[in-house]
Amino acid sequence: MQCADAENAGAYTLTAKRNNSLSTSGRYLVFGFIFIVSFGISLAFAVIGAWLILPFAGLEMLVLFLAFRYIDRRSDDYERLTLSGDKLLLERVERGMLGQFEVQPLLGAGEM
Repeated sequence: MQCADAENAGAYTLTAKRNNSLSTSGRYLVFGFIFIVSFGISLAFAVIGAWLILPFAGLEMLVLFLAFRYIDRRSDDYERLTLSGDKLLLERVERGMLGQFEVQPLLGAGEM
C-alpha cells in the first residue's frame, strides 16, 4: 500500500494496488520458457511411446496462458480512499472502469 498526499492540501489518501512482481514482457518470457521446457519434455515422452502426454501438456499451457492473461488485464486495478475535510471518497478502478462512492462522515457526539 502507498500513502501519499492528494491533490488537495490537507487531504489524506491511501491507495491499494496489486503486487505485480513481473512486467508484461517478463510474464511472456516466463511463459515462453515454461512452454519450451514443457513441450520438450512432453515431446521426449511422445517419442518413447507415451504420446498421450502431449495433449495434457497443451492443456496445461492453455490454462497457464489464460492465468497470465488474466493477471495482465488486472494489473492496473486499484482502490483509493481519500479523506478530505467533510467528505470520504472511495475510488475503485477495475478492468479500466472507475467507480466512485462518496460519503459524508458522521458528526461527532458533541456536534449534534
